Amino acid sequence: MREDPVDQNAPPPGMDPFVKRYLVGLAIVLVGGIAWFLLQQDERVVAINERLATAPALVDYPYRFRVLSLDNGVAVVTSPRSPEMGPMHFLRVLDASLNDKDVLHPDMMAAQQQLAEVQVEAEALVLAEADVERVRWQLDQQWYREHGIFLPE
Repeated sequence: MREDPVDQNAPPPGMDPFVKRYLVGLAIVLVGGIAWFLLQQDERVVAINERLATAPALVDYPYRFRVLSLDNGVAVVTSPRSPEMGPMHFLRVLDASLNDKDVLHPDMMAAQQQLAEVQVEAEALVLAEADVERVRWQLDQQWYREHGIFLPE
């Protein structure tokens, strides 16, 4: 039996050089993206959000207030209401039993009062941080999107 001569210029068996370069490039981009994400995380914001998430006065409320940023003593905190978006829409999404209730109905008034108390408590917790001087509320459009409501920007 005769063996075929081995081509001395052929690449060794295994991965194609293009595939190797592609995978190395992909790994570099992936590691870079993860590093960028981790560097963007403000540890103070993370710490304040952990405090908000575990605060006894807030933990049972179905909406989670979150600090989005902290810059020069101003904490930007999410809220389900704003001057453009009053609490009624939020409360009706949160509790379907309020859908047919008038704004002055006792159940609606109680829900508004509870939201106001929880939001005041969230603000107090954020302001209790030594490096926070002021809270600026920002409508939580992500919460509305997650509930199928898309608001104009």
